[in-house]
Amino acid sequence: MWKRRRQPMSDKQFLQLCKTDFSAALKLNKLWRGDLIPNLPITKNIFCLNDRIYDIEKLKQDLECVVSNTETGWEDKGKGAEFLNIWKSITLKGYQGKIQPFLETHNLVENSVNPYKYTDNMKHCNYIREILTEIEKNGSEVYLVRLLSLVPGKWVGFHTDNSVFKDKMNIIRCHIPIVTDPKCKMFLGYPTSYFPKLIQTNKYKANPFFNCHLDAGRLWYTNVNCLHAVENKSDIVRVHLVVDIKPTKEMLQNIYGKFS
Repeated sequence: MWKRRRQPMSDKQFLQLCKTDFSAALKLNKLWRGDLIPNLPITKNIFCLNDRIYDIEKLKQDLECVVSNTETGWEDKGKGAEFLNIWKSITLKGYQGKIQPFLETHNLVENSVNPYKYTDNMKHCNYIREILTEIEKNGSEVYLVRLLSLVPGKWVGFHTDNSVFKDKMNIIRCHIPIVTDPKCKMFLGYPTSYFPKLIQTNKYKANPFFNCHLDAGRLWYTNVNCLHAVENKSDIVRVHLVVDIKPTKEMLQNIYGKFS
């Protein structure tokens, strides 16, 4: 006697399963493995690391000053003609003091010191320097630091940055939004397809299952090992200060709970 074949689950049904029974969703999605799996609970992937609210006007003053005076200008992060002039950066601190618009893997310690150095752009950002100095005084190391902008009406598709952040106990990515809007959101996604023959950083297609707006002036942890995307549906250019740091034990406790 033949058995009736089970109908494949729709995207809508799978999204509901993610919300109600995450472990069951993981069993069904064979692509959702390793670093792609988000922290649980889901809210532990995008959240404020502390209660500090930085001075937004001073952050905007630094932004205006560096944009007006930078010798490098905004560095285009777009790959391919259709992505040009959409996603841009200004490097404030890079490996050996170099401009670094794209994801690069470097040692976090060389000759017993942090090899990331301030670029000339940093001389226009006095308040941001104060913030970074304070982060270091609290026990962190500061690595790559950039201002990242996204123009209105655009979307940075799902990707993972685990080539750099795989060592999650020693490096995390944080955001301090400077210019933003409730219509600017970060998404987490579950993988729907895999293209092993494509030579690209993002080899996955994904659907969103969680999103969050990052309020201005706060220090946000973002889990960029899992599939994530960014959307700007507002009419302003979204600008974040993005800082890669060595997490303190307190930060690790907040992110992962108990750890060995």
